[in-house]
Amino acid sequence: MAVLPKPTVSARPSWQRERLCRWLREWSLWESLRSDRADAAASPAASLAALPAALPPEHELASAGPLREHLRPYDEAVAVGQIRLLSADCAPGVDEVVLVYVLSDWDAGDVLIAKLSPFAEPATPGEWLTGFSEPLVRVISLWNAVNVPPDVVRRSWVAAELSAERQADAWAVFRHIAVGLDLPSHLVEQVGPPIVHPGDPRIVYQREQSAVMLALQDAAAERGDRLDRQAIGEAVRRLRLVQAPAAAAAFPEWPGRTAVRGAMPLAAGTPEQPLCEVIVWCPASTAADLAPGGAGPRLFARLLDDIQLTAEGPYASWQLEGDLRLLAGAARFLLIEAESGDCVGEGTLVEGGTQAILTAGDWSRLKPHIHDIAGLAVVPVVPSEAAL
Repeated sequence: MAVLPKPTVSARPSWQRERLCRWLREWSLWESLRSDRADAAASPAASLAALPAALPPEHELASAGPLREHLRPYDEAVAVGQIRLLSADCAPGVDEVVLVYVLSDWDAGDVLIAKLSPFAEPATPGEWLTGFSEPLVRVISLWNAVNVPPDVVRRSWVAAELSAERQADAWAVFRHIAVGLDLPSHLVEQVGPPIVHPGDPRIVYQREQSAVMLALQDAAAERGDRLDRQAIGEAVRRLRLVQAPAAAAAFPEWPGRTAVRGAMPLAAGTPEQPLCEVIVWCPASTAADLAPGGAGPRLFARLLDDIQLTAEGPYASWQLEGDLRLLAGAARFLLIEAESGDCVGEGTLVEGGTQAILTAGDWSRLKPHIHDIAGLAVVPVVPSEAAL
């Protein structure tokens, strides 16, 4: 009979065992309350408890009536070290008050934030005691950190702020979890115990807490797309109003982004293949490098397949011609009605970015342009991370 190795059991420090016991009691209570809340939500009386989920935008506060004096505007000045209470509309569908710690502003203008734990005890080595005694701001889950656009963090309120010394401690715990650096000795007993068993309920807890931050990122991405559409439409509308010999202009009003108008060729397109204007939404650095001014880049779209309604929806295609360097990294485009600035369709760039295929759109807005595409602009969207 083979001799099996003798199992080894490493004794955990007493402070870890005691901390885990306290955390497990909180988790048990959390699960019990969640079960009770689910039962209550199933009752007819639950609808009486419905309340507004988020603060109205500031331009709507004037119509808030007698409630206006009780509504505090967002604290829009974001700084590293702040603990902030996010507006409920930042993560629709999340049934939890979400507080985050501003860890860094390091990634291409994005802000690195870490979620605070709803519990009073750190669950794992990636959770750290802030030193605050107040509920909900006692523990930061530095393992649960994500990058989000600054606009997300601005829609929140400052709840607390760490001192410079405590900020350095939080960064040390994050680095310990993220890249495996040794944890400074004075922080060892300020974090939670490790997970050593596959059935540990802290694994379920981490999965649920991660889902909150993923929902936050997803909502930020969707909202950012909507904001981009508005900015792009406004840029196109204003660019079309420029009455100057230059066929291109840039509006560096949006942080890090700009719009560049491509110059149409002197010879017009044929009736079979009319030309459409191209306006590129791209990083300001791209425009500075490749479209420094003057007559602007030679860039236009030649209609290949007429705008038409198919069983799958609106369809059309354009051949992009000219200086395509501005389009490096672009994978999608918007179709903008130049006069109104409204987005009436969108699609993908294929064939190495030389062909634009319309895949979706508002047929009622596209139909008037079937025989006259001069009022439309093809707007490729270049991501900020595009490698040029």
